[in-house]
Amino acid sequence: MKGENKLELAGPKPYEVVGIKFDVFGKVPKSWLSYGKYGFGMDWMDVNGNDLPMSGPSAEVVPGLLFKFKKKLRFYGHVDLSYFQTSEHPRGLVIEISGDNKHWFLLPLIIGGTNQIYDSEHEELRKKLSVTVKKVLKRKEDWKNYNKELSQIRKGIVFDIEILEGVFEILKNSEERFEEFSESEEDKQEKDLEEKYKDVIAWRGPLLRGIVGRMDGYEFRVYSGDHNPKHFHVIHKGRGIDARFSYPQIQLIDYKGSSSIIGSKESAKIREFFEVAKNLQKLNSEFQKQLS
Repeated sequence: MKGENKLELAGPKPYEVVGIKFDVFGKVPKSWLSYGKYGFGMDWMDVNGNDLPMSGPSAEVVPGLLFKFKKKLRFYGHVDLSYFQTSEHPRGLVIEISGDNKHWFLLPLIIGGTNQIYDSEHEELRKKLSVTVKKVLKRKEDWKNYNKELSQIRKGIVFDIEILEGVFEILKNSEERFEEFSESEEDKQEKDLEEKYKDVIAWRGPLLRGIVGRMDGYEFRVYSGDHNPKHFHVIHKGRGIDARFSYPQIQLIDYKGSSSIIGSKESAKIREFFEVAKNLQKLNSEFQKQLS
């Protein structure tokens, strides 16, 4: 469907048969992007809708001339599946093209096998991918509802670190005796909510493998088989940041589908984090795993 707020996909078309290397291109509404520039990217899932354990394909918006006056901008992304083992049989793939947290487009595709005798499996894959797309859409709706219900539970809870530190200091210096902390009603509600949405939490939760550190809401991750130049990812889920930093230089390279950016002071703090010997060693060790 076309419209001002709809992504226009030029190619490949949904359920099209593609090779192990191909380009995705079309037009994305500027309303999908933060400041009309940031927050665009692509990720990939297997035929069952599970995240693939490697960093997704890179994508970028091409502003072009008369950028300010356009409602839609051209985008381009290159997909390279040569990381994965080749197969005689065709396989399913779902690419998620996304702007900010509110907008996305699911592109189901068939990766052609090396033996054409198995092309008869294409129709079965189309059916399976159709079910998977519906399943992913349901998961996304559940994830939105989970966060909405969680925010209602937490609306009266203080998360400001300066306020909390002040409260803890008062309690520490007080001569009054306080009863030991017991589980609050909010804690119980959160546990019930986690049980209700356990499937989508498991699906949406971060991949623990490859995390080399955390700082001020940031996660630092190394993905197996990630493409050159050597880099690690700096992720802040709350702010919608997924940035690439060079290794071993620890310098900002670019962003992958980020809805906001990292300031120069924050970049300096990230470099300082890895100046600590134990933190740098963990990063080095993760990269060594990629070579073994």
